[in-house]
Amino acid sequence: MAYSDISLLGATYPTVPSILLPKSGGGNVQFYDVSQETTAAESDVASGKKFFKADGSVGTGTASGGGGSIKEIVIRPDAELAKLWSGDDLLVEDLQRTLPAYSTTAKSALSSASLATTYTMDWSYDWLCVEKCLVYPIYTTQEWAIAKPVYHITIKIQEIINVPAGTITCDGKSLSGDLKSTMSGTYYLYVYRQTNAALSTLTGSGATYGAYATGLSSSYSYDTFTAKAPGVSMRGSGSYFSSSVWSTVTDVRRQYRVELYRAPRNLSYDGWIFNQTALHIINDAQGTGTLT
Repeated sequence: MAYSDISLLGATYPTVPSILLPKSGGGNVQFYDVSQETTAAESDVASGKKFFKADGSVGTGTASGGGGSIKEIVIRPDAELAKLWSGDDLLVEDLQRTLPAYSTTAKSALSSASLATTYTMDWSYDWLCVEKCLVYPIYTTQEWAIAKPVYHITIKIQEIINVPAGTITCDGKSLSGDLKSTMSGTYYLYVYRQTNAALSTLTGSGATYGAYATGLSSSYSYDTFTAKAPGVSMRGSGSYFSSSVWSTVTDVRRQYRVELYRAPRNLSYDGWIFNQTALHIINDAQGTGTLT
């Protein structure tokens, strides 16, 4: 499509794509005729990005297919870290804790505790909490030994499923108020020296040996999110953490990060894995009645 003809000071200028005008105080500013080239609508532009529409007004993109590179852990490019709580402590040196004596049953070395700073959640966003912990003993010697812990990691991910009011319907009735609940999963990995020449690992709920994080229970109530610093427990075993190795432990280092992410509720698929799956099945139930 051809650009417009411009009449200025008695002269006509055909098919003008832009015009350069002097600015007060010096310099120039250029104005473009976007009406002839712009064909994009909000749904064509990455979510949150600004652009000029064909009528010259500013639009904001809503498309979910762009918006930058995917983000580690949360994946969604439009997700942002809303709040971070973190810590890095030595139980004995920094926190003046006394490590428990050797035991083949779990013994607490430090209790979990709520952190003082809470966060107020805005429900125009979807929310995801990632709790990450790394715990390992400090030894008097770095010599290789059988049944010697190397480190223990714990990950807990909580997604707050938020089904908007009016989504759940039946026979002309609908559920009033948003339906919020939490879905979570926890992963454990214990790395230890199995023999004089090999490393080995334990995963899942059976990985609670060595020194490891406990009490990962950050949570929300209404619109307030409360983070918790994890506790630490120790547990021995002839195969996984021997008494002779335990006797060489002088301290335990505990590191944690509680990361609270948010993402805007303006895409084709709101939320993360659990929220999207719940909404998908609700749509099936209230549509054809067949799970897809």
